[in-house]
Amino acid sequence: MKYLLNMHWMFKELSLSRKSFILALICLGTIYMTSSDTGLADYFAFNLSNNNGYSINHKLLQSNEFIYVVWTDTSNSANGRGDIFFRSSNDSGISFSNISILSNIIGDSNLPDISSYGNNVYVTWEDESLTNSHIYFRSSSNNGNTFGKTLNISNDTVWPTLARVASNKNYVYVVWVGSNANDPNNFEVFLRSSNDSGQVFGPIIDLSKSAGDSIDPHIRVPTKSNNLYLAYADCDPKHDDPVCRVYFIRSTNHGLTFDSPLLISKLPFQDSYVPSVIDFQPRIFNSLSFTPATSVQNMTGEHNSVIPLIMSSEDGKYVYIFWEDDLTSSGASDIFFRRSSDFGKSFDDTINISNTPGISRLAQSITLGNDTYLVWSDTNSTIGQFDLFFKKIGEHGKELGKTINLSNSNGTSAPSDIGLDYNSRKIYVAWVEKSESQSNIMLATSVDSGNTFEKPLRVAARNSLNPTLIQISYNNVSGLAWTEYGRENADIYFARIS
Repeated sequence: MKYLLNMHWMFKELSLSRKSFILALICLGTIYMTSSDTGLADYFAFNLSNNNGYSINHKLLQSNEFIYVVWTDTSNSANGRGDIFFRSSNDSGISFSNISILSNIIGDSNLPDISSYGNNVYVTWEDESLTNSHIYFRSSSNNGNTFGKTLNISNDTVWPTLARVASNKNYVYVVWVGSNANDPNNFEVFLRSSNDSGQVFGPIIDLSKSAGDSIDPHIRVPTKSNNLYLAYADCDPKHDDPVCRVYFIRSTNHGLTFDSPLLISKLPFQDSYVPSVIDFQPRIFNSLSFTPATSVQNMTGEHNSVIPLIMSSEDGKYVYIFWEDDLTSSGASDIFFRRSSDFGKSFDDTINISNTPGISRLAQSITLGNDTYLVWSDTNSTIGQFDLFFKKIGEHGKELGKTINLSNSNGTSAPSDIGLDYNSRKIYVAWVEKSESQSNIMLATSVDSGNTFEKPLRVAARNSLNPTLIQISYNNVSGLAWTEYGRENADIYFARIS
């Protein structure tokens, strides 16, 4: 019944204890990359962690001239438990501050998240003990130079996990998954909010209140609005392999009250594609040549909707929700999309964005102005080989651009991230290109709003994973962070892209 949460626990355990990694190519504190070994212009890759522990699960954020990086690190503990480490840069990634340890609690701290507004920085993480876990929170009012006291946000909820933090002006929101003490076997989505920049938080609000397990919350706070948007998956407890649906919930008064949850993952049963790995191969745009894609057949039968992703315009009028949906009888999946043009009050019909005969998963998105950009991994017509696909959605969700195969390689391309420079409008897409012998970080750039992309360049080689781009960067400078695995450790690296 808890298969999605169990996958989370398994990943966390493996990521902290795995010891059998091939020696990483990069092992020094700061290294100099040249075009001869990466295909990129000359640049510095800075080792942010640079210790003998495992440094994993990093988050990267830019606010004004400052760049913030937070991650889980085991180097501060003799028994391999994690702590939450933090570093900042006040010169757009040229140099970084000393490491600050934000957690330093007896339990095992992991899965940090970070948000910022103005000079304020907010960090959440999960801390697990033998009897329960907790969601903790710390804030800084001086760009991360110092942090205030540690707050227990989750209080008495049971086994809270998957915390996310968002902020706008003096409002801060923390959302997580957990159980009520009187019903410990049922997972719900909880939220707490602050209206004084994280000094004091209001009561815990149970947002989902369903008989099934509510999981994987994604939060969106428009920068020029009083609204708060949330999407999550809710799974039917009557199935041995739960069937999940994606729901949307909104607040129009900074999280004081919420509307009733709205079912989003309604699939069109006409003119919709049935994913099948044995079907014919539709023609997809690759990064160098463009040919139109095709789609056929109708979707019937039971389907499973998971991993929601929510975006919005700055004023909150337009809301975009993406999710992964599969026909349970086939095991293949597509990325679907619905749009609201009335501040989340109602949504247009469902659109199949990926629309291939293979497995479409791990979507990431970014929105700027009228345009939304989406990347995902897709097997297309192959059984096990993933490529990285890109699509532009213009005019506030009304115009679908061409699908571009960015990787188009013989390896497996996943997972990925996408970032955009506010001033130049350059789009950056980073992903892991995995072959039998190594995992490389690849980077593709578009200078024409996603109509075309330059040839992908290799940024880091060997055991390089988890690429993370600054989502919205400024001053024609962006940044890329990733994890580099060695035999007995893992480090977080950062490269400045200009």
